[in-house]
Amino acid sequence: MTDWVALWLGYAYRNKLNAAVREGLCDAFGARLCLARAEVRTQAAELLAASATPAAAAVEMHRRAAALWQSDLPLVPLVEFDAAAIAYIQARIWQDCAQSIEPGLPEVQPKLDWPGPPVTARKGKQWS
Repeated sequence: MTDWVALWLGYAYRNKLNAAVREGLCDAFGARLCLARAEVRTQAAELLAASATPAAAAVEMHRRAAALWQSDLPLVPLVEFDAAAIAYIQARIWQDCAQSIEPGLPEVQPKLDWPGPPVTARKGKQWS
């Protein structure tokens, strides 16, 4: 149990460092995503450390992931996209932490997997 706590606190620390780098690069949204990851990982570590059993912590983490579930990120128009993306990231992190402890828990926030840009060929240059 302490291994997960240490791992998640380490991830949270690195997420905070990454947020500072992103801020320095004028990437405010990227910094907010990093800080959202750090916040959830810190809370997950604290929850696990305070829980009577790892299974109880995993169930609570899974519940928190389900509460943040995003079925459709608003792609067009891009109103409230930032808030939806942050909630999505938080749900994915809660789910990942819960499934790390209890791998049999069902997925509540599926991974978004958009197809990449089409591969095209231009005269004299191959794009891939």
